[in-house]
Amino acid sequence: MELFNRQKGSINSALSKQTEEVMCAYRKRFEASITAIIWLLLQGLPFRGHDEKESSTNKGNFVSLLTLLSEHDPEYAKVVLKMAPGNCQLTSPIVQKDIINACAKEMTKAILEELNDGFFAILADESADISDKEQMALCLRNLNTPSNASSSVAAVASVHFKFQHKANVEHALVSQTNNKLIGCIWN
Repeated sequence: MELFNRQKGSINSALSKQTEEVMCAYRKRFEASITAIIWLLLQGLPFRGHDEKESSTNKGNFVSLLTLLSEHDPEYAKVVLKMAPGNCQLTSPIVQKDIINACAKEMTKAILEELNDGFFAILADESADISDKEQMALCLRNLNTPSNASSSVAAVASVHFKFQHKANVEHALVSQTNNKLIGCIWN
């Protein structure tokens, strides 16, 4: 009976508190992963190493950057890498690609909102890589105000056909920009 009298709260409140702590730790771990991914994307660096085992001296840029973040931020140190549950470390290539795709969608949306109804031009350049696949880069130049022109890289596409005529280029451009640029005029 004495055991029941010493309780500090109900089971529901204990589970609720634990759930809040788990969610807070997940958000912090997710924030660290996003920070590392955005930095690597901005620098144009590869994410993965050839050997990411615990004993490896070079685990890749992503894991190394998470380690660095955890060394300099005690909040991250409590929740990332070894401190994270084994099934929720957010270091798998699939999770990284999902976060990268979400960043790309948000960036594309921001670029298209910036274009709005203004004037813009599409600059496209393509070349073959070493495996003879065509790579195409798209750059949007838009005129925000009469004195302010800006450029944004809209997409880098790996396409598997030759651009022998305008229709193939148009198809690649429209598919890469999610049909948002249909109003452009081909000269």
